[in-house]
Amino acid sequence: AALCAGAHNPVLVEMLRLIHGRVTMLRAKTLAEPGRLALSVAELRDIVLAVKRRDADAAAAACRRHVMNAAAVAAKLMAEESEPPPRQKRA
Repeated sequence: AALCAGAHNPVLVEMLRLIHGRVTMLRAKTLAEPGRLALSVAELRDIVLAVKRRDADAAAAACRRHVMNAAAVAAKLMAEESEPPPRQKRA
């Protein structure tokens, strides 16, 4: 919020608001997938442990793994949403 206020750029603020809304929606959808919440917690735990060890490379790798896994689930869900509904048989 402080960075947005200091930027004095309403277009930037609106763009960030839209992106944040989209990320929030995708996060809710991906975490609703069976097993994703537990996996996400484990991924975040790996990040925290690497940071506590001061292992920047491991922390970066864990962050990448977490984002890539979440992105894969989001992409799968978006693909499923864009599929046409199954055709009904004629009587």
